[in-house]
Amino acid sequence: MGTCNRLNGKCVCYDGFEGIACEIMSCPNNCNDHGRCTLLSDAATGDDDLHLHVTTTYTMWDAKRIYGCLCDEGFTGYDCSMRTCTQGQDPRLSYASTMVDETQTYTCTASSGSFKFGFRGETTSVIVYSTTASQLTTLLQALDTIDAVTVSVSDSAGPICDADGATFVVTFTKQHGDVPAMNMLEVTGVTLALSSSVAGTKADQVCNNRGLCSETTGICTCYGGYASSDGTGRTAASSAGTTGTRGDCGFESATPTGCPGSTPCTDQGICSGSPNFVCSCFDGYTSGDCSLRTCPYGRAWWDEPSATNTAHAQAECSNRGTCDRSNGKCSCLNGFTGEACQRVNCPSAGEDSLPCSGRGRCVSMREMSARRVVNGVLSPVVYGSIKGGMVRNLMQR
Repeated sequence: MGTCNRLNGKCVCYDGFEGIACEIMSCPNNCNDHGRCTLLSDAATGDDDLHLHVTTTYTMWDAKRIYGCLCDEGFTGYDCSMRTCTQGQDPRLSYASTMVDETQTYTCTASSGSFKFGFRGETTSVIVYSTTASQLTTLLQALDTIDAVTVSVSDSAGPICDADGATFVVTFTKQHGDVPAMNMLEVTGVTLALSSSVAGTKADQVCNNRGLCSETTGICTCYGGYASSDGTGRTAASSAGTTGTRGDCGFESATPTGCPGSTPCTDQGICSGSPNFVCSCFDGYTSGDCSLRTCPYGRAWWDEPSATNTAHAQAECSNRGTCDRSNGKCSCLNGFTGEACQRVNCPSAGEDSLPCSGRGRCVSMREMSARRVVNGVLSPVVYGSIKGGMVRNLMQR
């Protein structure tokens, strides 16, 4: 994956590779300064309830050979070059008003002491035993990873902890779905426990499934009849949601009469009809109005391991390219090729920049194994037929 400078004995690596022997697959585009470069092995153990959600081990041969990006809040994509949009509950769904917010119930016994809460990589200031529900709400909402919560205490006039044991409930009102439990940190002189929780059931969809997300600006453009909400979602008391400035499409400003799109579902999906008016897109299309294209999938060069020594699941553009939503084609990182960016390019050189400098043929490792020669005798072996580690049979040399 590089050439040797014979004057100084140093490798000059091809695009996408680094290390003294070009033995490491680099972080793509240095994550565009909007993410953290992470080894595949570290992604297996780094459960943070934000980017990574599994704690396991990964020790395959490529564990410390491939880097990938964990993007900062508000950014996404294999190289953190795209913006994310606000997510929330679809306000049109007829059953949305029956969905519930996540609640986490804690018991606290103390007459002194303190603790902190951690949530998705951030930690609150010190929470003393005498903190009130209102004060705890302020401390939690000071975290960038928490949108909005309400806190109630069993003794509404008392603190969240007392000598006989108090119970307080934290309700996540604008972060929908099953929210991870808060971590209890630096607990001193306090007996604190999560006694119960109710998983949130409100769907968390990009632009509330009622608008298009600009991956350039991170702004939702709502379909006709929908506008920005306050993020709480549809309730029994407010069947259309509540207007607000969240920047989503969670408020139903006019009663719809059909599915979104210039024609229903842009003629690229099936409309469910009344009352929900939801599009089911045909293969190759996506978004709430089926106006965007999907791109081919391949085994990811880098992703979060899902179990012991299990990684490289299917990913759009193999996590080494971006999808052009207008035509469904991957734009691959330099050094990668294939309809899903699933192969490494053969090096090119010479005046015409020909693969293998025009003096050889570009083949896969699988094909090369079948052409193996020992002492001038053809001695083929099998390579790439057994899954595991990187996509070995698709890497080119």
